[in-house]
Order: sequence, then structure tokens, then C-alpha cells
Amino acid sequence: MKKLSLIFSLLLIFSQVNFAQNENDSVFIYFEKGVEAYAQGDAMGAISLFERTIELMGDGNYGDVPGRSWFLMGDCYRSINDLNMAEECFKKAEKNFREVNSLEVLGYVFKGYGDILLSKGLTVESEKNYLESLNYFNDSTDIVAIGLVLNSLANIYLNQGDNQKAVQFFMEASRYYEAADLEMGRGEVNYGLGLAAANQGNNTEAESYFIKAREHFIKANYRLGEGNVHYGLGVVWMNTGKNEAAIEENIRAIAIFKEFNFILGMGNAYSNLGLLAGNISSFDDAKIYNDSALICFAQLNYIIGEGSVYLNYGALSINTGEHNRALEYYDKAIELHTKAGYNLGIGKGYQGIATVALNTGDNKKAEEAANKAIEYFELAGFKSGAGNIYELLASMNMNAGNLDKAEELLAKAIKYYRDADFIIGMGNSHYTLGQIAVIKGNYTKAMVENQKAILYYEKSGYLLGLGNVNFILGQISLISEGDIDGVIAYNNNAEKFYIEAKYTLGLGKVAYSKGTLYFIQEKYDEAVEEIKTALKYFSASDYGFFQILGHFALADIYMQQPGKKALALDGLKQAIEQLEKFRSNLVRQEDRTSFYEKFSAYLQFSVVSAISLNEPALAFRYLENIKSRTLNELLTERSVNLASKIEPELLLERNRLEKLITSLKTGMFTHSLDEIEANKQQLKLYEDQLDKLIFEIRTKNPAFAAVEYPKSMEIEKIRELLDDDEVVLQYFLGVENSWLFLNSKDNFEIIPLGATEDSIAQFGSIFLDGLRRNKFDKNIPVADMDIEEEISLDAAKKLYAILINPVEQKFRKDVKLTIIPDGILNLIPFEVLVDDSLYLIEKHSINYFQSATLMALMRTDLKKEHKSRGFAGFGDPVYDLENFNKGADERGVKIAQRGDGKYEDIVEEEFSRAGLTLFRLRGTGEEINGIADVFRSKGEPVNIKLRKDANEENAKLEELKNYRYIVFACHGIINPGFQSLALAVEDSLTRTEDGYLTFEEMLNLDWDAELVVLSACQTGTGELKRTEGVVGLTRAVMYAGADAVTVSLWNVSDKGTKELMIGFFENLINKNLTKTEALRQSKLSFIKKGTRPYYWSPFVIYGE
Repeated sequence: MKKLSLIFSLLLIFSQVNFAQNENDSVFIYFEKGVEAYAQGDAMGAISLFERTIELMGDGNYGDVPGRSWFLMGDCYRSINDLNMAEECFKKAEKNFREVNSLEVLGYVFKGYGDILLSKGLTVESEKNYLESLNYFNDSTDIVAIGLVLNSLANIYLNQGDNQKAVQFFMEASRYYEAADLEMGRGEVNYGLGLAAANQGNNTEAESYFIKAREHFIKANYRLGEGNVHYGLGVVWMNTGKNEAAIEENIRAIAIFKEFNFILGMGNAYSNLGLLAGNISSFDDAKIYNDSALICFAQLNYIIGEGSVYLNYGALSINTGEHNRALEYYDKAIELHTKAGYNLGIGKGYQGIATVALNTGDNKKAEEAANKAIEYFELAGFKSGAGNIYELLASMNMNAGNLDKAEELLAKAIKYYRDADFIIGMGNSHYTLGQIAVIKGNYTKAMVENQKAILYYEKSGYLLGLGNVNFILGQISLISEGDIDGVIAYNNNAEKFYIEAKYTLGLGKVAYSKGTLYFIQEKYDEAVEEIKTALKYFSASDYGFFQILGHFALADIYMQQPGKKALALDGLKQAIEQLEKFRSNLVRQEDRTSFYEKFSAYLQFSVVSAISLNEPALAFRYLENIKSRTLNELLTERSVNLASKIEPELLLERNRLEKLITSLKTGMFTHSLDEIEANKQQLKLYEDQLDKLIFEIRTKNPAFAAVEYPKSMEIEKIRELLDDDEVVLQYFLGVENSWLFLNSKDNFEIIPLGATEDSIAQFGSIFLDGLRRNKFDKNIPVADMDIEEEISLDAAKKLYAILINPVEQKFRKDVKLTIIPDGILNLIPFEVLVDDSLYLIEKHSINYFQSATLMALMRTDLKKEHKSRGFAGFGDPVYDLENFNKGADERGVKIAQRGDGKYEDIVEEEFSRAGLTLFRLRGTGEEINGIADVFRSKGEPVNIKLRKDANEENAKLEELKNYRYIVFACHGIINPGFQSLALAVEDSLTRTEDGYLTFEEMLNLDWDAELVVLSACQTGTGELKRTEGVVGLTRAVMYAGADAVTVSLWNVSDKGTKELMIGFFENLINKNLTKTEALRQSKLSFIKKGTRPYYWSPFVIYGE
């Protein structure tokens, strides 16, 4: 109450003037006694005296004395937390002041309203009243009151997370406190500045402010202020992970708050104690503290405090594995903090939801909530909170297999944690970096990162962190050294910490590790029991990611026991279901791809197990689960024209960012190293912006949620869609054996090949090397072959023996083959495999698909009725624009110097559609003209672009959608991170494109093509993934709208390609052959002429 007497000292002086004029009036005697009781802190006595004053005044005319009585009585009620009575008194005071035109004191009434609303946590409404009060105060006479109002406004801005504005108002309040020489006010300012610094993670600075505040409060003999300082220091120690010191400070604060019955302070301190007890896993104590805090806040109707307690309840529920309950608590916290306009609390609520979603495998919800949390934390300037979100996003990306992205996010988290001096966060980040290092196989780095984590965890006494580090150190010992005793020791340490922390997920991880050790020692029964125990813990904590691992482990153990193999089926089923659930919650297609790549070994194990258990249909389903899933989904999205359902402004922004990214990537690939380094940061900025935009589009647009993505086709459905003369050969390469899945109209069979993936890869590499260097031809007499040619021929025959011989007798000689390759087989043209006398293409027409499901989709859901006709072609692009414009001979232009007038004089060899020098390809123009003549002879529309017209601008024209067949004959550039066709560039003053039609740009094209031919080098290659096959221009063209695409597997001959392609289209259009048979006949014509395979075999057809 001493603080209140200072607040209203000027009001009391004014009241004494009235007393002197009415000394004999008992009304004023009681009023004066009430003021004395108010000044002494006797709230109940003052209320009784003011009630008697009002009773004695009756209906008499006493000016503004009734208003003053009501006001002071209201402030007494406010001080004892009877806010409803306080508000009623303030309203009566306001009514009197207005009636008698005593407007100069209305400032105090509005300040009173503000105090009530702030006590309830209603910061927005409170702010309005405080600002209104300032309109009535006199800048020379009410300086203390003005200082206190400014101080209260600063506290509001703290609660709203606007720390910068809060500091501004604290400093403005300080000006008035200094004018009044108010020591207590100086303390309040330093206390507020300390809270602002703590909110922003500047904990060292915060500590300094709190110590200054304590000095001022001691001088002012303001004991309650000292309690606030203890509370503030508790916040600092909690932020920096010094839990024991934080607990001690909060206990001291509570002791002082109890002296003054300061319920708000008690609630805040209890709330922090609840959070701290949870941090050190004292869950029973945490509940007691949180319950006490909630009682205090409910008594005050303080919704910010209530929301904070629900945040604590949510954190406790996560630690005990009660995720649904945690979500309820976080939703309640967000509701309360939103009502109060408390940004920091809202951010923490979304942070909690993100954590639950991550733990339960709902990555989409996790990322949505994390992005919202960052938004509110940035508004609040809460550095450690932002660090925690980046750490959470890093864990999500790590689980999805995006390790580089995870490391990038952890670097951001560490920066925020370091700025905030948050040692638990630093420990968590280094622990996660250690996990990533383990996944990458860098065990030395993993040990270093985890040792760093231990230092931070020991400093903060963070039991959960110490458990995690011991667990992962055990895994490192097992993987890198096979040290079983070391694993057991680490597991025991981890288990001890997890038990003390009551962390069920951690106990599950230890049980899983024990099961793995028993499995290694072939103690299968013990292994099963431990894995089952682990699954119970994982299920209790609702952590889907580890449930996947547990079910796979259980299946693996059963598969090693002859009498129990059938039990493995249930484990596989459970694992695949959890895997699919986890994958479906990933928003971005690249994340889905990375996730399945991460689990590829487990998925392969599923196929092998089903084969071993004689479950052929199940084996086929599991195989199709891992074949080109992302491509199937992308083509499904395109078929429903999702782009047309994106909001126009978002679509424009997406297109803008994609164009900027493509331009920078092209520039980085085609320019000097200095320019590459200069562009890296800008590229990263644009990629991050695009990533956020795509996430927003995919999560907020209901059209994306409504897409029904295709499931893997069952074998019966596949067989129904096959032609009578069609046989599908689907390969599956394994560690111990490989298999061929044979599909035809009347037969389905899984045939073991008797060769490992490594052996097939070895023969395949030798064979490919010979093909690419023109060191392979079966027609050369063995006596005339050099050693490289002999080796290549031997590899080709061995591949034929492995891949074709086991199945050749199971189908007719006139069937057409559809190949679904796996691993290195994605890069091998089966047409040129050879037995003792014939190439495979001499026996069968051959085409390729990425998966059987995609083949079925192209014949059902994705089948198109083409409206397009005729032919469009691009060829003989101008690369040396300067000499072309002069009419001089064109020279080779190095890609890194294109457009700079620098050239390289080279000798044009036959194999001239690749390389880092762009020289003229005369044969491509002849090729396009020759194909055009074929279509003209049939009266079909033709649109060809040669020389300067063979440019990127024309390649992107909408009119290409009118053509059924499209051919690009030019240079192809296939490099990591950059895949494109090199076209002409227009004059520099008018051009809008750079001349490189890239993979990313093709994805945005809209064609209606039955066939697109990329008559350039290596266009069928790209990044080879275990689950998706080749990710390259083939996939981009199919997505752009082609049923089929013809691509090359190595650098091709200019002259040979021209003849091959013209012959292909003559067979296709004039003879009305199928695409695969037309290409086959063109290749056979080369074989009859004795042409080496190098020239005719690189082109293959993917698609329908």
C-alpha cells in the first residue's frame, strides 16, 4: 500500500484543502480517516471509513468528495483483488466527477480501469484506458502518476512481446521518476528493462538490470520490489538452464510475496517453479506448483497467467507421453493468450503443438505450428524460443532424411541459443548434430558433438539430455567399434537418467537397443521381449517414428527363426502402415522422397521377407510401394490441374521466385567461380522464400488436401491392363540375391536371379563404360578385339545370362518387353544385351517404365485424349551469336563464357551433343527438317524453330500445346544440381531468357504431347535414387505433359542421331508402327549396316 500512497499523493494534498474549509463536518472527518487508513495500507479499514463517509453524505452536495471516496475505496478493493467491486466503485467515481465537472482527476479513474484490466491479463483493453488517462494528467503536477502509467504501458508491451516498444516506454517513465526523485520508480524501470532483456535472451544484461533494480528498491524500502527482483533473477537462471539457482530465487520471491499477499507475484513464481520442476523431471512437484499457480491466477482472473500454467501442463504431458492431453492444454493456452494479446505465450503454445506433432509423426502439422511459433516469437523478440523452433524443424528434417537442411537449421538454432545464453538449447543442438553425424557415418564428429552436448547438459543439470547423449554414444560404440560391453554401459547410464526423468520414450529407446544386442548375439527370445517392451513405450508416448523401427526390428528377428517366420508378416504390416502414415504427413514431395530414401533398406527388407515367406502378391505390393511414388503423385497432381487452383498472387510469386532461382543456378553453373560464390547466398535466400511459399500453398489450399494420391496397384489389376503380347520384367536388386518379377496377361512369377546387386553393378559398370567409349560390338571377331572390347562383351553376356536367361523360356519370341529397372539397371539399354548371337532388340521391342503402378496409371487415371496434332521441332541453335551476326564461321563457345565473346576453336567430332563447349550442331537442323518432311507428307501441321529461332522463349510458348510430337535436337547438359537443354539466346537487348531450358523450367510447361524426344546427350540420366530411380529430364518432360519421352543414356553422335531419329519418325508416321517398334526398326537398320552400338543404342523410350 505504500506504493499506492505515492501514486495518489497529489490527490491527497488536494483533499486536505477541502478538509480545511469544512473542519466541523463529520463527512470530512470520516473521509480524512479513510485517507489515513489508505495511506497506511489498511485496505479493509479504509473501505469501512469510506463507506461511512458516503453514508453520511446522503443526497447532500459535497462536490467531488463522493467521487474521491468511491475512487479510493475502489483502489482498496483492487489491492485485495476484489476486482468486480473495484470496477463498480471506479464507475461511481467517474459518474460523480463528470457530474460536478471535476475532470482533472478522471486520469486516476482511467488508470484504475487500466490496472483492473491488466490484472486480468486483458492487455489490449488495459492499454486503451491507460492512454486515455494520460489525456487528463497535468505534465507538471501529476508527474508521479504519469510515470506510473507509462510504466504500466511498458509492462503491457512486454506482455504483448513488443520488447522494443516496452523499453521505449520504460525510458519515458524513467524521465518522470527522475523529475519526482522517486527511488521506487527507478527500481521499477530497471526491473522492467531486465524483463525485456530476458525476453530477448539477453540474460547477462537482464541480470545487470535486476541487480540495479534491487539497489533502488532497498533504498526505497520497497520490499515487494525485492520480491520481484528474485522472480526476475529466477527467469534469468531458468533461461540459461541453471535450474537449481532458478528454483531458489523463485522460492525467495514467494516468501516476500506472501508477506504482502501479492497474489499475482505468487502465481508467477509458482508457475515458473512448475516449469522448472518439469525441467528436472520432478513431475509430482511440478503438478503441485502449477496447481498453486492456477489457483492464484484464477483468483485474480489473470488470463495471461492461466495460459502460462496451461503451457506448463502441456509440457508435462509431453514428457509423460500424453500427447492428446498436451494438445488440449496448448489449445487452451493459445485461446487465453490470444484474448490477452500475449505474443510470447501464443508462440509457446504453437511451439508445444509443433513438438507434439513432431513426436507423433504429423510433420505437416508440426511445420505449420512451428512457422506460427516463429512468427510470434519474432514479434516478441524471444531468441531462445526461435532457437527451439529451428531445432525442432531440424529434427523434423533429420527424420525425413534431409540431413543438410537439418544442419543448416541447427546452425540458426545455435546462433539464437548463443545470443540468448541458453545452455540447454546449445546442448540439444550439438546432440542433434551428433545424430546427423552418425547417420552420415562420421563417428568421430558424432563423438565430438555429443561431448559438447554433455558439457552443456551437466552445467544445466538436464537429465533428459544426459540420457539422450549416453544412449547415442552407445549406438556409436556399437556401429563403429562393435563394442557390446560399451553399449551396455552407455545403455545403463541412459536408463538411469531416463528413469529419473520419467521419460518413457527414452526407456523405449534403451529397450530397443537391448533387443538389438540380443539379436546380434542370436538370443532371439530375449530380443523379442525387449523389442515388445520398446514398442509398448513407443506406443505410450505416441511416437510413430520409433514405432516404425520397432515393428521392422520385430519382423527381422522373427525372420531369423524358422518356426516363427510367419509372425514377421504382422510386424511388416504394422511398420509399413506407420511408414505410410508418417510419409503422408510430409508436405513437400522432395521430403517424401528423402524419407523413403532414408528407409530404403527397411523397405527392401520388406520385399525380401515377403518373397521368403512365399507371399508373392505382398512382395509385389511392397516393391511397388518404393517405386517412383513421388513421380506418380506429381503426375496425379498435374492431372487435376492444381496450378489453376492456386491463388493468383501466390502463383505469381511462386513463378517469380522459381525464375530467379533458375536464373541464379544457371549463372552459377555457367560463370566463373567468383560469380558462383557471390550468388550462393542470394540463391539460398530465394530457395528459403520459395520453400515457405510452397508450404503455404500446399497446406492452406484445400485443393491439395482433396487430391487422392494413387495407391500401389495390386498385381491382378496390373495383369488386367497388359496386352496379350506384352511381358513386364520388373527387377529388384538385393544385397544377398536379386529377383525378377515377371508379369504377363496369364502369368505372374517371382524368379530369383542368383546374383547380388554388387555383382550386377560391377558387370553393369564395365558394360556401360565400354558402350560410352565405343568399346563394344559383338560383331567384331574376338581375335580382332582389344582387351577393353573383350571385357565389355563378356560383361554384356553375363548381364544377359543374369537378367534375361532365367525368364526367356517363359514367354513367346514375338512379345514386346516392358522393362522396370532398379539401381544401375536404370542406366543400361537392355536392347544391346547380347547372348551368343543376337542383341535383345533383335528379338523384342523394348520400352521402359519407372514402376508398374505408373504404367497402370498411364493406361487408366492418367490416360489422356489428345487434341494436339502434328510436329514441333527445335534444332541447330545459334550459340556463337557474335560471329553468326557477322556472317562469319561460328566457333565453340565455352559454357562458362557464353555471351562474353570468348570462344574456343575446336574440331567438331561426330559425338558432339555434349560437353562444356557449345559448338554448332549442323546435323540437328537436318534432323529437324527431315522429321518435318515426314509430317508434311501426311498433311500434318509443322512448326520448326532453327538457328536463332531455336531459343528458350519459343520453347516456352503456349502454342507448343497444339503439337502431338515435339523434338529438341541440341546440346544437353547433365550435371549435379543443373540439368538443361542448351538453346539459342536472342540478342542481348531483347532477350528475356538465358538460353538454358532447365529441369525446373520444364516442370512449369504445359504440353499435350504423345511423345517428346530429347535428341541430346545424356538426357536419360540424372540423380539416381534407390526408390525413385533416375530423377532427371525424363521425369520433367513427363510432368510437362508427355505420355512418353525418348532420351539418351550417354553422349550421342550428331550424324548418327540424325539418321536414327528420321528413321524413327518415318516408321512411326508413315508405317504406323508403335513408338517402341518404330524405334526398334530404326535401330535394326543400323545393326544390318554393321553400325557399332555406340551410335544406335543410347536412345530409349520411357512411358506409354
